[in-house]
Amino acid sequence: MVKSNVPAPVIGPGFNGPSLLAENTILGKWDSDAGWHDRDGLPMPSPVIALGTRRGVRRWKDHELIDEIVDLPLPDVAALNAAIPKSEWEIGLSGEPTPPYSMWFAGYLLDPITGTVFSYLNNTTGCEIAIGRLESSMTWMRAMRGPVFPVCKLGDAPMKTRFGMKRRPNFVIVDWRGAGGTMIGSPETVPQIGVKVEEPSTKGAINDEMPPWDDDISDVGR
Repeated sequence: MVKSNVPAPVIGPGFNGPSLLAENTILGKWDSDAGWHDRDGLPMPSPVIALGTRRGVRRWKDHELIDEIVDLPLPDVAALNAAIPKSEWEIGLSGEPTPPYSMWFAGYLLDPITGTVFSYLNNTTGCEIAIGRLESSMTWMRAMRGPVFPVCKLGDAPMKTRFGMKRRPNFVIVDWRGAGGTMIGSPETVPQIGVKVEEPSTKGAINDEMPPWDDDISDVGR
């Protein structure tokens, strides 16, 4: 089977099971009309703490999930679809046959007040952008600061499409927290949960500092 060359996800503990919809989590959704909500239509909390991201390949048929692949490396989606006759492809909303397999993107979001964890996942371009940027931020910040987690407000952002400007889901990172610690104050100060991550100094960020001045070389060039 041909494997795809997708970047490694930022998988948090407990989110490496057999499905993108993690066990004991609530399915989170976003759409341009209702915004962020759970599968029952109730508003999702905000801000949340992003615990990790993940990717997988899924196939739906007759509105049912019949195949899901999450083991890395993931297979090449185009190769999977090429192996299925187009006569077996289902008709999509556009009225055209829709490839049965597609790449899905997931983010795992913690409500810091109740401890509820949401699995937000979809295969749309907007979801791919939102999860991809969150994933990139987490990867770089963890490389510089260790195991930190972003505090995110759930919002939306403009997205240019072939049909004009549309809205897409967006994670607005407002702070970073390390593991451990306790919440300080009332629920209104929920971003204070965990250990405050201090801003790195220039020395810390580049792991370097200016060498001490050496009087022995101060006369060079005189």
